Amino acid sequence: MTNTDGVAREVAARAKVTQRRREAQLERDRENRHAFLRGYWAGMCRRNCWTYSVPQGEDVRLQVSPRRLSWRALVTMARTAESFRRAQYVHLDAAVRQLDNRSGRPSTYAWRQLGEAFGEGRDQQTATFVKLHLGELSDTLQRAAREYGYATLYASPRVPLIELDTYHQDENGEAKG
Repeated sequence: MTNTDGVAREVAARAKVTQRRREAQLERDRENRHAFLRGYWAGMCRRNCWTYSVPQGEDVRLQVSPRRLSWRALVTMARTAESFRRAQYVHLDAAVRQLDNRSGRPSTYAWRQLGEAFGEGRDQQTATFVKLHLGELSDTLQRAAREYGYATLYASPRVPLIELDTYHQDENGEAKG
């Protein structure tokens, strides 16, 4: 056995360790992305769904299940959530670390909380990131969420699936003028 065989083995072992770390990080990132998205859907369905109420003669807020969302709404919302997550990843990651230090729960729980905050805050009235008490991170994330604009869902009484509200906003989520 020569010295070069030992060096080659060590290089191969380091390469395997590096590859395993990369794979583990990719798996964690996938889990975090899914948790953020599930939280976003849940937050939108809890806070930002409206329907027309005949007795009241106006639109009223309604809590619905994410299972009632149409495919078009799911895909559009997934794109929005992923866009926000990528654009604010550094701030979201720092927020996850703060929430993890407080709660002691897995990081996917914190990612889901942040997704819910983003979804609930799309009504442009609720300061949901501020309610998480993350200091300056709350303010930064709240400002970034406001830049994504107003978004709501609308449940029509005669249609079983829920769509994004196209009456008040266009396909990009911008307010119709």
